[in-house]
Amino acid sequence: MVTQALIEWNIDPTSLPQQKWLTDQQLNLDLSHTKVDLTEEGWTIQIRITESLPDSWDTYAEVQFLTDPDDPLEEGFTFLLWAGSYVADVTIVGITH
Repeated sequence: MVTQALIEWNIDPTSLPQQKWLTDQQLNLDLSHTKVDLTEEGWTIQIRITESLPDSWDTYAEVQFLTDPDDPLEEGFTFLLWAGSYVADVTIVGITH
């Protein structure tokens, strides 16, 4: 499943490529251990930045879920991007497919 998302980064994403699926090495993070919160199982996801918002670290992106989320993904659903530390808030803004 691929969704459109707003990502509010806690790290500077300006060095990350746009329009390409990011690898763990590019983020220097282990996205296979992304967590909704510290107590739940992780989801395996991929991120493709589609647009940077001016004067901020926020970006729009496509998020591909490689493992099915337990919760229904609807507009406004927010989860933490957790990869060894708190990296970003990800808010679903639309379902693609």
